[in-house]
Amino acid sequence: IVLLPIEPYIPTAFVAETARLRPGKILHFGSASPRDGAAAVRAFEDQVAAYPVRGLKLHNRRQGFGMESVETVVALARVAQAHGLPILFD
Repeated sequence: IVLLPIEPYIPTAFVAETARLRPGKILHFGSASPRDGAAAVRAFEDQVAAYPVRGLKLHNRRQGFGMESVETVVALARVAQAHGLPILFD
């Protein structure tokens, strides 16, 4: 099972805590809202350090971001790449 957060609606911390209930059975991604700019990048870096995230989940429609957030999306992608994590866009 893979759980996918969508910050701020389904927080990564909630998904991570749920996954901890079933170790080895549930994997989860991290998420950050690109509309938050540099704070989103820091939030995702913190998630990577705190939880065993398996990737980055972004949802432009639900999170309400577009081309105005491209620099933040690229920065998030670089963090994911540095940790060998895939990115799931929905």
